[in-house]
Amino acid sequence: MEKNKNEAINFFKEKIIDFFVPIKILHIGSNQKLKNDDCNYESDFDIIIIVEDEIDCYEYSKQISSILKETIVKFDILISAYPIKESIYLNGISEFLNNVRINSTEIWKI
Repeated sequence: MEKNKNEAINFFKEKIIDFFVPIKILHIGSNQKLKNDDCNYESDFDIIIIVEDEIDCYEYSKQISSILKETIVKFDILISAYPIKESIYLNGISEFLNNVRINSTEIWKI
């Protein structure tokens, strides 16, 4: 599973960079191996894509949806991607943003 996850992250990262070079790509820890009865959350992960402030995050999400679908089908892993404007990532105040800033793993940056 770990190899497949790493391959999926690298595949997604390369496709995103080819599409539009973001400021930073982060992985946040939704794929912690939580097992409860028949629930297994090993096969999903969340990616944060830090983009320039001029980017419309809604439009960006729509445009990268085909990359997400391709990654999901190719690697049989659920992946979610959340574009966030750089100023919001740096200065925003929320529990989610604090979690991203503290607990994320950097995958790529300019």
